[in-house]
Order: sequence, then C-alpha cells, then structure tokens
Amino acid sequence: MSLVERLIKNASFSLMGGLTSAVGAFVAAAIVARSLGVTGTASVAMAMSIIFFATVIADVGVSGSLSRFMVREIHAGETSGLQTFVWDRFKLLAAAIAGGLLLVGVFLTFYWSDIVDKYAHSREEALLICALIIISFVVHMLFAFSYQYLRGFLEFRAISRYSMIGAVLQVIGVFIGSQYFGVVGALAGYLLPNLPMLWVLSRLRTARGTPPPQERLAVRRYALSLYVAALLSPLLWVRVDLLIVDQLASAKAVGLFAAAATVAALLMGVCQMVTNALLPNLLRAVAERPESAAQVNATITRFGMFLLLPACFIGAALAPNAIELVFGAEFGGAGPTATLLGCAAAASAITLVLSGVLNAADANVALVRSGVVGAALTVVLGIALVSQFGLLGAAMGRLGAQSTVAAMNIAAANRVVPGLIRAGWFSRYLLASATAGAAAWLTAHGHGLLGLLLGALTGALAFFVMTVLALRLVEDDRMALLRSIAGQPSWVRRAAVVLIGRPA
Repeated sequence: MSLVERLIKNASFSLMGGLTSAVGAFVAAAIVARSLGVTGTASVAMAMSIIFFATVIADVGVSGSLSRFMVREIHAGETSGLQTFVWDRFKLLAAAIAGGLLLVGVFLTFYWSDIVDKYAHSREEALLICALIIISFVVHMLFAFSYQYLRGFLEFRAISRYSMIGAVLQVIGVFIGSQYFGVVGALAGYLLPNLPMLWVLSRLRTARGTPPPQERLAVRRYALSLYVAALLSPLLWVRVDLLIVDQLASAKAVGLFAAAATVAALLMGVCQMVTNALLPNLLRAVAERPESAAQVNATITRFGMFLLLPACFIGAALAPNAIELVFGAEFGGAGPTATLLGCAAAASAITLVLSGVLNAADANVALVRSGVVGAALTVVLGIALVSQFGLLGAAMGRLGAQSTVAAMNIAAANRVVPGLIRAGWFSRYLLASATAGAAAWLTAHGHGLLGLLLGALTGALAFFVMTVLALRLVEDDRMALLRSIAGQPSWVRRAAVVLIGRPA
C-alpha cells in the first residue's frame, strides 16, 4: 500500500472517529444549554476545563511518547521489546495519575469558594461536582493512554469504532443526566464516551525488566520536550481565555463564551483527529524510505492543510447560525464571538499539522518556543481585550495569539524541512479557504437551518472551484490523488481526471 493510500485510509477512519466524537460533544453541549441554561452551561464548562488542564499537566509526556516509540519498536520487529516498553510506560502512567490526583485536590481546595458561590446551588452539589472532576481525571488519563496505544499500532479503524460508541453513550448519558440530575448528571454523562476505549487496557501484559538505558534516555528526552510543548500548545491555551472571562466577567459570560467555543472545539476536535493520523503514517513512511523523507513531509503537510483550512473557515462562517439554532435564542449574542474563535481554529489547525513534522524530526523545542509566545500572548491579550471588549475581546485575543504561533511554526518547519511550506501553494489554499468561508457566510447569514445547509454547500463548492478549477492543485498533489484512486471504479477515475486534471 502506497503512502497516499495508507494516509487516506487511516486519515479517513481517524476523521470518522473525530467527527463522531466532536459531533457527540457538540450535541451534548447543546443538550446542556437547552436543559440547564447559561449558568448550567458555565458550570459544566468550568468543570470540564479543570479536568482538561489537570490531564495535560499530569501526563508528563507518558501517553504521547507511547505511540511515537511504539512505531519504532514495531518496525524493529521485537515483540518482547514492544511489550516491555508498553508496560514501562503504563507504570509511569500510574505514577502520573497519583501525582495528578494530588494536584487536582490542591486546586479544588483553593477554588472551592468559587465553585460554591458561582457554579453550584449547594455545598452538597459542589462536593459531587468535585468528586466527578476527580473521577473524570483518572478516566481521561487512562483514555489518553489507550488511545495512543491504538494509534501506535495504526488501528484507526478501532479508534473510529470506539469513538462512535462513545459518542452515542455521551449524548444519551448527558440527556438523561441533565434532565434528571442537573449539572452533576451532565458531568456524569460526559464520563461515558471515554469508557469504551478503556477496553484496550485488557491487552496489556506485565513484563519484567526495563527498556535499554539508551532507549530510556531517548524516550525520556522526547517525553519531556513533548510535555513542555503540550503545556504550551494551542489545545491547552485556547481554554485559558475561559478562565480569564471567569475572573474578569461573570458566570453568565462564561456560559455564553463556552457556547461560542463549542464550534471552535468541534473544528479543533476534527483537526486533531486528522493530524493524529498523520504522524504515525509519516514515521512509518520515513522508516520504509528514509531517502524520501522530505517528499513524505511535504505530501502529508499539503494533505492536512487541504482538508482542514476550508473546514475551519466554513465552520467559522456558519457558527452564528449554528449557535442560535442549536443552543437557542438565549445564546444568540455569542454568534460573532463564535466566528472569531472558528477563524482562530484555522490558525491552530496549521500548528497541529506542522507539529507532526516537528515531532517526527524530534524538533519539539520549536513548538516550545512558539508555545511560550502563544501562552504569553493569550494571557496578555486576553486580559487587555476582555476588559475592553468583553467576549469579543477574548476571541480577538485567541485569534491574535494562535495566528502568531502558526506563523512561528511555519518558519520552524521550513528550517527543519527546507521548502516544506512554499508561499505559492499555501497562499492558494489559504485564499481559497477564506473565500469559501465568505461565500458560506453570505449564503447562511440570517436564514436559520436552511441557511446553515445552503451555506455549508456553497462554501464547499466555492473551495472546490477555487482550488480545482481556478487555482489548480500543485502537480505533486494531482499525481498523488490520482495514484490513490487507481483501484477505484472507472467512473470514479474519469470523474477525478475531469475535476483535478491530468498530470502534465
């Protein structure tokens, strides 16, 4: 199977899993908004943010390094070495969970008064919320390890299957929980989508001994750099603005901002699942053909950009319609904020695509540098702009910070792989994506559900026309796409030739 064929296959399964997970989370957020209103939405959003922060901080690179070095062990063909490595990582995970529980306990102690005063109706409900935060933290840590284990084996079909089951459980659980038990029931429902993936842990087997010292050192260095990069990644710092709104505005503002951020979270979830499929394929392809590493990096980068940039801009354009339609008129004022957050998701998508290239080249230090700048800008711009412009200020701060991070990572990726991001094709994809977003907004604006559907269709067609007919794909992309469908029915091949043209 060629690189492009394998990439399309795995990315397709990863995208299916990402879509179902992201859509499930979006529907669950809508259920919470409809059932619990703005204040209930704020309570759930703050609890989920605490869980997310605790998981990222406590992981110390254990789960991320698992999939990265599993690919190496599998390529080496030593089953015992792979088993020893995985078990060694799992023991470190147990230690990380223990340390994380202490961290969560300390944080909840200091934040207890805010939970009681702003996000719970009684001390008893506040205690239940804290208990669910602690349980959810442990489940999320185990989920992350299970997910990376499957990712290391390139089992994206299984990831997709578990994601679909989890999404269904989440929607059902959040609906029943929020209807009958309020915020506590909704948080319990948010636990359910992570449980199916934990079945993967039954595959683990105990192993004596430890990996060789040289390998342990390499893994430790990679895990540390990955951990620092994760602490400064857009996936973490995009949530800091919610905390800024919490401290500088009100609980109602938190609820509105959380609703606006669900569209960006939906886009980011899809982007993350697609890019998660890119790194293992990149590593496998480079291991098989080291001499073609530069071309592999270029193909995977263009593939990711081609999928994600238009999705983010079109999603941003449709966000106001989606917010009012799905969450209700009470949340209508969050529409413009949601559009800006969707545009910021496009900048984050660029960083996510390039992080795979930088991770594969063990150049995580570049992600750390850009992350430091992004973190500082998120805090500085957030505090300055929220004070002046409220929710729109928070969104503008995120957009400015993530755009700066994306620009820095483009420069870093070009240093690692010279010519990786060429101005020609990148500017064409960016222009086509922004134009598609504008077309979607003009079609959808003020027309409710019909506008939402027509806007999505118009945006997709506009991107297709701009990229295929007016701008044309770059030559390598055309050839790769044609090769990837070589085994498809003749009508599919003929349609592809008409749409993207024959290679010169």
